[in-house]
Amino acid sequence: MLHCLHMKYFGFVSIVLIAFVLTGCGAQVIEKNQEVLVLDQEVDQEVDFFIAVHLDPVMEAGEQETTLRPERYWESVADTVVAADEHGLKLSLLMNPQWGTFLLENEKLLSLARTWEANGHELGMHYHGPQMGAKWSGYSNQKKYFVDPNFQGMTVDAMRIMNQIPADGQVKTCTVNDADAPFEYPEGMLYSTDGGLYGYDDLVSTPEALTLNGQEVFQVLHAKYGEGGKDAVTLEEIKQAIEEVEEGEVIGIVFHDKAFGEDPTDILALFEYLDEIELVTKSIKELLSVY
Repeated sequence: MLHCLHMKYFGFVSIVLIAFVLTGCGAQVIEKNQEVLVLDQEVDQEVDFFIAVHLDPVMEAGEQETTLRPERYWESVADTVVAADEHGLKLSLLMNPQWGTFLLENEKLLSLARTWEANGHELGMHYHGPQMGAKWSGYSNQKKYFVDPNFQGMTVDAMRIMNQIPADGQVKTCTVNDADAPFEYPEGMLYSTDGGLYGYDDLVSTPEALTLNGQEVFQVLHAKYGEGGKDAVTLEEIKQAIEEVEEGEVIGIVFHDKAFGEDPTDILALFEYLDEIELVTKSIKELLSVY
């Protein structure tokens, strides 16, 4: 569950004719031309960290029965995974059913997604209920929406699609918007995420056992990152959280399918920092599997 964080600092200080070594979690120092290079200073700290990517259903109202959004943003998601792999990080890719349909219609892409999964990334579910308005996925258990022209089916229909995506045939993690979760949260889930609206307050949380639409799950929070806005956290705030997080707490961030493709700057900066300090993120299902 917990990872040992090795935080490295590199720098030079002027000194005359001195050479010494501190072992363990201290600094190793050597003399070179009256300059001392601090080779490796490590700070042990236990950190659980996950990165969720929300793969939304539509770009605008009326697209619920199409796969237009995944067609447009597939390359952005694929590039995100490549970048994460380059830095040894694992992602939770949480998909609306339109993304599941898109993968089932593209055998090579489904095979690629399962390769990601085999490498430690998670293929989970993100569910936009009808209270999301124009961003609704089109699926609902609420009878008043059955006559809506954008209605695509009930939650069980969405799960018939999504459970075909993971190699083992069962999605483990699902995020549903708060207003619809009491009606729409699907069967078979073990883990849930929430948050993204309250900045730093959503960045660190303790896994909580709760019941959503009859499903007993463990839930953690995530803060929005990498897409701007007053409700997003900064890299400096993430660094602060890493320094302050306590045992049993989890750090989580979330951004959307299109974010990397539109501007990868902040996301790459985070990936590079986590790589630098040797913090390896895990998928949500792996991180919470101990509960």
